[in-house]
Amino acid sequence: KRKKENLQEEGRLAIVSRNSETEYVKVVVPKSDSVQKLIHDSIAANILFKACSAEELVELVEVFAPSEASAGSTIIRQGDEGGAFYVLETGTIDVYEEEQHKATLYSGTSFGEIALLYGCPRSATLRTRYFCKLWSISRTAFRAITSQFKRRRMEVKVDFLKKVKIKDKFLSDVLSESEMNTLALATLNESYEAGRSIVREGEP
Repeated sequence: KRKKENLQEEGRLAIVSRNSETEYVKVVVPKSDSVQKLIHDSIAANILFKACSAEELVELVEVFAPSEASAGSTIIRQGDEGGAFYVLETGTIDVYEEEQHKATLYSGTSFGEIALLYGCPRSATLRTRYFCKLWSISRTAFRAITSQFKRRRMEVKVDFLKKVKIKDKFLSDVLSESEMNTLALATLNESYEAGRSIVREGEP
């Protein structure tokens, strides 16, 4: 028999449908400086967020919403479809696979990142050992914010590449719009300190 869960959700995300497309409306959830740092440090160390810019991480942290769970509550049940990523602020959570204890999570730990990519079944059950305070972000919010930044980065790259001149012609003069977009997708940003060599003669 399932144990009664005591999750109190705040800062719900607002979604507006328009012309069969879903428009995400960002809702900033107030947090103390210490909580912002806790969430930021936790997600910055997660491989899923490695490609995010500093500004992007700040916007993601802003929409994390709080929830509380009493001791013995099931936060995630193995086999259920996932839809959120969590950061544990306080408390202790036990991880089980097929009812076998696999790990214990403490303050500052994050979990559930695969749910941000796609709605696959949860691979483990997570139960609170003591009262827990958590912060979470939905897949909808994560995708909306990261997609927005990807579009911005893409626009900046395309605008820059259009101004690249080879001999007497700009790239925009010889490449189609789709080719420019493909080229922009293939480019990576790199930074170099003053005095550092970018290309060395004789290197492949």
